[in-house]
Amino acid sequence: MYIPPSYQYNNYGYGGQPAYGPPGYGPNPPYYQNQQQPPYYQNQPTNPTNQRYNRAQVQSAQPLLLDLALEQSSYPTYNREFIQNYIINDYLDNKEAKVYFQSGEKEKTFVIEYTLSITFANKPYKINLIIHIPVLFPNHPPEFFVQKRPNTGINNIYLENQKIDSFDFKININKFLKFDPNRNNIKEIIDNIKREFNSEFPIYRDKKKQEQELFGKNNLDKNKVNEVIVKTDTFTDGQLLEFMRRQVKDIIMSQYYNFNQKYKIENNNQELKHINDILKIKAGKADINSNPMNQELEKLRYIKNELNQIENNLQNELQQMQNSCKSAFEKCEEFIKIKDQKDLEYAVMEKTIEDYLVYLKKGYEKKIINFNEMVEQTRSLSREIFSINYLRKQRQNGYY
Repeated sequence: MYIPPSYQYNNYGYGGQPAYGPPGYGPNPPYYQNQQQPPYYQNQPTNPTNQRYNRAQVQSAQPLLLDLALEQSSYPTYNREFIQNYIINDYLDNKEAKVYFQSGEKEKTFVIEYTLSITFANKPYKINLIIHIPVLFPNHPPEFFVQKRPNTGINNIYLENQKIDSFDFKININKFLKFDPNRNNIKEIIDNIKREFNSEFPIYRDKKKQEQELFGKNNLDKNKVNEVIVKTDTFTDGQLLEFMRRQVKDIIMSQYYNFNQKYKIENNNQELKHINDILKIKAGKADINSNPMNQELEKLRYIKNELNQIENNLQNELQQMQNSCKSAFEKCEEFIKIKDQKDLEYAVMEKTIEDYLVYLKKGYEKKIINFNEMVEQTRSLSREIFSINYLRKQRQNGYY
């Protein structure tokens, strides 16, 4: 039986480390107070002396480019561009996450292995999250798991509030932050999970368990999944926004420099100030309104104020361009106009019902609902689709 390197037993525990998990934990672990031994997932030595072999070195599945993995995936064709943009924007050059493609299942989907850097009791630790991206993402939320390793248990505080399942280590993300398909807020969910893990460490070593390492949704078998190579020849959203900001800034600075060179704003200000000082000296205590140079001085002051106003306006425009530059997605409403809003609503309703029929069929195949209920709902929803198609044709023919 193969024993992973980080779990090989010696006199100090597993992997050459002291036994992980604050000591004294049983089925109801206490809070982490005055603990001397570190919790599980302490940074393991790179090459422990009793290591048999490194599993990463024997990985047989070959890496796949993101485009090729998408072509082989079970994701609907109409949604693959969204999945591709999500993976590129969130995981391109992300050192904390690795994207894998599992092709051995009935549904060929992406799985994210996200490594959280946790600081507990002023010591750094690593905890892996396994995130499954479902076929109908983002209409269906992703599934989050804490990586389940042998002889580990969940901290009782997460069991009491039902945030993590004790059997398969599945995370109830609604307890941390509800998934919003419109914003695809996976990053915010991960941040909330990390924040709570820093406050209360989630797992501990359960000495009573004698388990072998098992693979499933909560523990990836790296020999049976393909690591996805995430790269792109185009800008990501963040890169595009930064590029646009730099371009606008360069154009404004160039225009300001040309204007300054043409009108000599700084030199004119210095000259006006010098003239003003001379006039004050000559005028002495005399009333400036009686000075014959008053009109000329007022003209110079007017020119000076105008130049100062122009300079301030240019600086304000530059600041506004830097702070309020819209992204390409924010500008889409300025270019896309919907001719018939009601017809769009009908189309959305029709597509929603069609998706529900797909779920209904899968529910029957998995014996979640019985045959009669499936037939009854299928007939009812089919009549709804027929009615919607009729209304759309009537609108297209000008009857509504």
